[in-house]
Amino acid sequence: MQLLTGQTLSFTADPFALPLEEACTLRRRGAVLIDDGQITAVDEADELRAAHPQAEVISYGTDLICAGFVDAHVHYPQTAMIASWGLRLIDWLNTYTFPEEARFADPAHAAKIAARYLDLTAAHGTTTMAFFSEALARGQCVVAGKTCMDRNAPDFLRDTPQNAYDDSKALLTRWHGQDRLHYAITPRFSPTSTPAQLGAMGALWAEHPDCLMQTHLSEQTDEIAWVRDLFPEARDYLDTYEVHGLLGARGLYGHAIHLEPREIDRWVSPPIPAAAPASRCCAPWRRPMKSASWSARRCMPRSWSGWPPRAPPARCTWAMPSATSPPAWQRTSWCSTSPPPPPLPSARPRPI
Repeated sequence: MQLLTGQTLSFTADPFALPLEEACTLRRRGAVLIDDGQITAVDEADELRAAHPQAEVISYGTDLICAGFVDAHVHYPQTAMIASWGLRLIDWLNTYTFPEEARFADPAHAAKIAARYLDLTAAHGTTTMAFFSEALARGQCVVAGKTCMDRNAPDFLRDTPQNAYDDSKALLTRWHGQDRLHYAITPRFSPTSTPAQLGAMGALWAEHPDCLMQTHLSEQTDEIAWVRDLFPEARDYLDTYEVHGLLGARGLYGHAIHLEPREIDRWVSPPIPAAAPASRCCAPWRRPMKSASWSARRCMPRSWSGWPPRAPPARCTWAMPSATSPPAWQRTSWCSTSPPPPPLPSARPRPI
């Protein structure tokens, strides 16, 4: 048992929602009690010292002791190539990233880089990020997931929609909820996943809505243009995820720099539903997206802009787990003809 003394800073509420003095507690002579590697109490130093006289006292003087930082978006396989120069995102991926990630087929290399990464981040105060074996040995809280790609990547890194689903589910079953470990379903980003793979990942998330889902969004303008070419029917980049059930309250979307107004409104309009299977209609008839109040290309209620529909419901392929095969995560159904819910109110994020 150890007692760390110094100035302690702890939060009990969201400091962006409440005045800072109500959301946090600063103790000038505070202490943190650690028992078997776990924080068991944070209080005034004198009180904890009196209650636990057997604890080893480690004094940090007037230094500030606070909770470890959480990095919500990291790529630990890129540790060895940090600061590699690249003109644009796609050039950088092809020249440095994909070759380095291929080295992680060797478990010894993966373990070596994982250990190095966790040592480097912990030394700078980041204690929560991603991956499992090394973190489990350290009692560290991490979130991680297999990166799924079935196109626009080297052969040695590509999988398939079915493999992505099966491998991710196996890892999820093995690690999610073990000690302080959590699984994140991880399609890399829309350009490297076919619609079938995005649907498979949406289906897996629908099966396990307590998991996080992480991916990339709108990092660079040429990336957005590429997505537009690959998904001409999508309203925007975010829609390529939304239509496959990959938009939810437990989703993490890395970067998100060059957002369109609809994407911002969609994010902040309550409630963003938990991951739910989404459908992609595949009717032979199609109306122009910009002029029709009924979109034959998708059946998600929030994609409808009016009622009644100007055409009968379309046959859809739903990304949902089932007992059928192949593949195990698809089935065919029909779009609902019930009216959609009222439109969500437009909202903007508050300034921070």
